[in-house]
Amino acid sequence: DLIVMDETYKIVDANNGTISNFVNHRSLRFRKVADLIATSDTKTIFLSPFTYTLTESMKAFLSKNNIIKIDRRLEYVKREIIRMDSSDDAKNFFGEKIMYYRKKSTISEKVNLIISKLQKESSIVYVPNYSVAYSVATSISSPCLNKPNDNRYLAFLQHIKDNFLVDERESWSVFQALKKGIGIYISPMPRYIKKEIIKLYERKIISVLVVTSAFTEGVNTCASNLIFTSLINGPNTNKLSDIDVLNVAGRAGRFAKNTTGRIFCINEAIYTRVKTLQ
Repeated sequence: DLIVMDETYKIVDANNGTISNFVNHRSLRFRKVADLIATSDTKTIFLSPFTYTLTESMKAFLSKNNIIKIDRRLEYVKREIIRMDSSDDAKNFFGEKIMYYRKKSTISEKVNLIISKLQKESSIVYVPNYSVAYSVATSISSPCLNKPNDNRYLAFLQHIKDNFLVDERESWSVFQALKKGIGIYISPMPRYIKKEIIKLYERKIISVLVVTSAFTEGVNTCASNLIFTSLINGPNTNKLSDIDVLNVAGRAGRFAKNTTGRIFCINEAIYTRVKTLQ
């Protein structure tokens, strides 16, 4: 007697495309499902993290179906947005100078130095693409493995070794990262591998996840710390949309789990964008 539809911000204009591409157009399919639900006699709740900034399509959808819009302004999680652009920023937050942390340091260098100060706290590192994910994960030198003798963790490592590694060849970065307590979550990986990495993280076996935008849709987990390293999505120069930025930042803290989340922005541009949208 009740339908709840999440991610409503993805509603697009009904005529945004043709019948020939409907099957391959996820946004159009989503819109059609929304239309079918809205015209039914069932009680319906549409959820969206961004409904207070309405597109013309959203306005038309709400008006056509007599849907009442309710803004939730109450914040259940406190988020601390931290600028980590330079050595001065690092010193201001951590209370001491971090050797080699500079404005021009690479993404991998900055992440490594920030992680070294977090002492195995749960942390998620957003990166623009999987090549950067590999680079960042392999560069982290701090211990991030909390329970090295966990049976499930050891069995998972053995499974990867038996099924994904080739003798006398270059080892897989995902395997090397896991041995250090770091999970890599990127699109071109078997789904069950990604799911098991998330389970290890949620069980606090490993303490760090290095993720791309593939993580922000459909993965319901969080961290005490979110290290925001880029405003780009993918190998090119595709910029993160406002909702993408909010989705990434929203991984810092989670209601009833982490009441306070810290977002470390490794340059001024990221800090300004995240600060503006909060």
